[in-house]
Amino acid sequence: INVPSILAGAGITAAILRYDPLTQGPCLLTTTKFNPLVGITELYRKDNATNNPLGIMIKYKSDIQTKFLFERRQVAIFALFEGPVTTSSVPIATSSQPFYISDILLSRRHTKNFELKWTMDPAPMPVSSRVKVTLVATELGGGGVDYITLQFKGQQMKKMDYFSQSDCFYFLRRIYANKSLVPLGAKQETKHNDNSSAKGGEVPITVYRSAVIDDCANPEWCPTNAIPVMALSGPDYSQPCVEFACFDEDTFPKSDDPMGYFRVSIKDLLFAPKNQDTMKFFLTAPSKSTPGKIKQFGTIFCTQAEIVRMPSPIGLFGGGWRMKLAVAVDFSSQSGPYTQRTSLHYLSDSRDPRKNNIAKLITGVGEVLHCYSNSNPGHQAPSLNLSATTGGSLSNSATEGTNAPDISVYAFGATSGASAGSLFELSTEARPRSNTNTNASFNGDGSVNSSKLGVTPSSVSAAVERYSNAITSLTPAPKSRAFGPMVDTFAAVARKAQSNKQYTVLVVLTDGDVPDAGALQDALINADTAPLSVIFVGVSPGEYPKLSKYGLAGQESKVLGGNDDDDVNSYTLQQSGTLSCHYSGVTLKHSQDHTRHSRRSIAEFNSYYPNWTRTSRLDIAAEILGGIPSHFMQFALLNSIKQ
Repeated sequence: INVPSILAGAGITAAILRYDPLTQGPCLLTTTKFNPLVGITELYRKDNATNNPLGIMIKYKSDIQTKFLFERRQVAIFALFEGPVTTSSVPIATSSQPFYISDILLSRRHTKNFELKWTMDPAPMPVSSRVKVTLVATELGGGGVDYITLQFKGQQMKKMDYFSQSDCFYFLRRIYANKSLVPLGAKQETKHNDNSSAKGGEVPITVYRSAVIDDCANPEWCPTNAIPVMALSGPDYSQPCVEFACFDEDTFPKSDDPMGYFRVSIKDLLFAPKNQDTMKFFLTAPSKSTPGKIKQFGTIFCTQAEIVRMPSPIGLFGGGWRMKLAVAVDFSSQSGPYTQRTSLHYLSDSRDPRKNNIAKLITGVGEVLHCYSNSNPGHQAPSLNLSATTGGSLSNSATEGTNAPDISVYAFGATSGASAGSLFELSTEARPRSNTNTNASFNGDGSVNSSKLGVTPSSVSAAVERYSNAITSLTPAPKSRAFGPMVDTFAAVARKAQSNKQYTVLVVLTDGDVPDAGALQDALINADTAPLSVIFVGVSPGEYPKLSKYGLAGQESKVLGGNDDDDVNSYTLQQSGTLSCHYSGVTLKHSQDHTRHSRRSIAEFNSYYPNWTRTSRLDIAAEILGGIPSHFMQFALLNSIKQ
């Protein structure tokens, strides 16, 4: 950087600041809302700089550390300060455009080059002079994530049912000492928390749920999904913060019988498989009827415990993997025409999609996944073309079209003119009524367009417009709803796109429970090797007993507050997130072949939140997408994908 006058004086400090979408610039250091400073480097003076033919080259030695959150649009600005940085400091130069952290991570070498613009007057050098900066991101911890796979068996489990042996399943939980230590975005399962060792302010966070072993006194469960070790434990593996809580399944989740618990450390779990004679874990719980009495429910053995290191999403993105979003909207609701406020698809006379929670959800999820989409024209992947046929059967084909939309939108549970079936794609011809060029959040080179940051990208606007147009032309057809064939179809297309390093995220927006629960479960098990995640979202109040198995029944969700007009924290860098603590799924059993089970987490369910109308679209998206990194890494582990 050719700025000798400053270097000779007070020197230069580099920093990364949070971006403020309201002022379309860096957050001032004097703000009291939150810490606007992500990090700073050391102070550089002239004696430390290196002269070269292009000017003075500064290479800062200090790292700026922050947490990468897949589910957040993390936006920042690079800035230079004269002298040491204080609360009254004002940048003398900033990056000409803000940037997404994901922009850096999606590059193969995790680097980003950009130019600076001077904000001080007068500028210390001619405005025409080009000042370039190279930002390099390095993943801490060796560039990978440690996963643990566990397997348990029970012995002499207490008989909880009158006519048969117990139907046993278990939860694995992380016990936090207090609420302040629980990571942002963690979900607390409440319907089964009466069977827990947590006490004195401790908080149990469910990480995994096993399959149910029916009518068996000596159950042997299949191995768990690959679970991030940091989801179960902190860096100290000897800390007993892992809880095993067992239950007997009954017809209704609220009536599942508790069968005791025990607490253990990761260190003990790793030691147990080779020492089963001495490493036995006893399921116990205090008696509710007799104070002071401890009830015994059986003995648990850990028969397998293995830790494997795999690339994190950062490494996979750097290797060329990209995300594709597909949205399937349930139109089977009989809640009335879209002109009535009671309708799920209600649009006001102005047709403002922000008045509709479904359109709001499509927008938020689309904006986040747009950051990880296939933006390189030379990196095209198959798109899904569906034709509906009578009788509800499906046909699909993969095409290599370069004009495929970034976001595909589909309808199910409805008919439209001559089209009828379980699933059909909404027209890709519809475009936003406004000029799409004014809706771009990105410049031609992929950098963030600061003047339009926060404005919905044109591809997302087009997806919302296709949904909005469909509302007026579709007729509900509840009997055509079929979730199993839908998953089969998307899994087949996702597999064809795997050679292009494309991972598909299917978001299913439904207002009713699953009519084909067995077929859906089998389809998800069959799809566990496909580059696919399926996120079910209940978009109306009510019970979803069959879908709830893919999420946390009775979950307490910590959704951030805010609204679309005051969305600073939704754009800026957060210091905590869900990657290290997110729910790692449930093991599913095949409905026909009970020897088959799911080998990774592929599906999740998010129930309806009454405060969606008052919640930022990006906060809703973060709640829905928080599990995708875990799905993505489990997929890579199962398929032995290194990059």
